[in-house]
Amino acid sequence: MQEWKKSLIKLFVYAGMEKHEYAGIKRDIYNKNMNMLSIGILMALAVFCEMFLVSSGVGFEEDRRLYAIVIAALLVLLLVKRRLIRYSPKLILPCCYCLLLIVLSFSILLGSFMDKDMPSSTFCVLLLVSCLLFIDRIYRMALFLILMTVIFCVTVYHQKAPEIARIDIANALTFLALSIICSAYLLHMKVRDLVNSRRMRHEVDTDGLTGLLVKTAAEREIRDYINTTRAPGTLIMIDVDDFKQINDTMGHAFGDVVLKLIGGCINTIFRKGDIKGRFGGDEFIIFLPDTSNREVISERLDRFRALLSQESVKNEGGDRGIHQSIGIAIYPEDAQDYQGLFDKADEALYEAKHRGKNQYCFYTSVKIRKRG
Repeated sequence: MQEWKKSLIKLFVYAGMEKHEYAGIKRDIYNKNMNMLSIGILMALAVFCEMFLVSSGVGFEEDRRLYAIVIAALLVLLLVKRRLIRYSPKLILPCCYCLLLIVLSFSILLGSFMDKDMPSSTFCVLLLVSCLLFIDRIYRMALFLILMTVIFCVTVYHQKAPEIARIDIANALTFLALSIICSAYLLHMKVRDLVNSRRMRHEVDTDGLTGLLVKTAAEREIRDYINTTRAPGTLIMIDVDDFKQINDTMGHAFGDVVLKLIGGCINTIFRKGDIKGRFGGDEFIIFLPDTSNREVISERLDRFRALLSQESVKNEGGDRGIHQSIGIAIYPEDAQDYQGLFDKADEALYEAKHRGKNQYCFYTSVKIRKRG
């Protein structure tokens, strides 16, 4: 019984993949849904604008009003997508469902009030097409489709002749079942392809020694975040203090152990969704999406430094600690693009070194010193 429950949860919540695999592709899902939302809105606008123009004759006033309302709703959704989603990426899924709601609501009105004398086919076709538009957890998609089908069935039951209503309800329930089955299959295929693609990119983009992203991959992911959202973020640069001396006195093999140890501590302390990379020989870079609170950042860095201190003692018997200078810049407070943010974090890092090393420094401290 437990295995059966786990399988259902795995299918309907994570599209048949493991939880950590699904979590690892959230950014890819966001990008896919963003593109599909743009395409879906533009296609719907094109169709309804054509229908509005075609229905220009006498007797189509009600149709034109309905088309105009749908077009206005789609334009509002397009405006929301272009203006607000960059500031809050979490709005992407609600906007996708709003698009489905607009189109399916139109098909319900069309089938229940405008075509009372014949069975409705538009709703059934759109119900089946809905699963093709974007990627989400299967249970949410299924619940939405069930809700829209219930509304359709109740509406046709009260608005149409009994014999036609029975046909519509039977067709809607049949297409609902097909839609849920297709959703489960197609979403699983899409998510599996994203996971496999992510896995292949990970092999290419991962530094073999530390397990972190290589420089180009880390830069690409940070730039993608900044270019696609206005949500806040924090860039952290870490430089190992006196690493050349460590290599010269302890040997390059020990230097590799130190770098590997730092990479392990970074992966332990920071979230899976954070962008973590090795930027150079002894430099590391971390980007924290949706994070700008200095207390949260400081707490995370304190935990990282404490863990690294413990690990270094354990590995070296207390003979040599591993110290780091850390610079922090916050997006978009300190800079509005990647290069500017990188420069500010670099300034903060050198301010930390100037103050005596083995500490972290926010760019705001650099600004205050410059003003002074």
